[in-house]
Amino acid sequence: MKHTQSRHWITQLNGYISIPHELLHVAGYWLVGKPCQYRWGDAYVTPGKSLKLWEHLVGLLFPFVILSGVFVIAGILSAFAYREVVREGVLSGFLLWTSLALISGGYAGTAIGDLRKAYLLILDKPWYSWTPFDIFFWPVVDWTEIRNKLKEEKRE
Repeated sequence: MKHTQSRHWITQLNGYISIPHELLHVAGYWLVGKPCQYRWGDAYVTPGKSLKLWEHLVGLLFPFVILSGVFVIAGILSAFAYREVVREGVLSGFLLWTSLALISGGYAGTAIGDLRKAYLLILDKPWYSWTPFDIFFWPVVDWTEIRNKLKEEKRE
């Protein structure tokens, strides 16, 4: 019982932390004019049915594109602000842009699962297939073990 409660708490916290990422999914599906379902605090967005591949990819990859772009821009501005720190000792701009770069980069990193899904969608493969993104799940998810377990289940 305690394990279930703590897991529920962790899942709920993850859902609230991922709100900006999930809202960008909602915005991506909205851009292509397709409905999706999202409940505040969930760590996922459920797209509507009958999506074309490109529509699904836009909704799926929109957070990665936006957050990566913010990361790159904030990183560049952070470098310029660092020059101001060295020349004039003004630290505020550097702290602002560096913080924004770290936050957006961290959120862009949460899109690894989305990149994995997009890869599988493009190649039309099942969810358990190998992808180049599997390495990022390594300490937490052992994809080889999952694939082997699925093979054993199919044999039975």
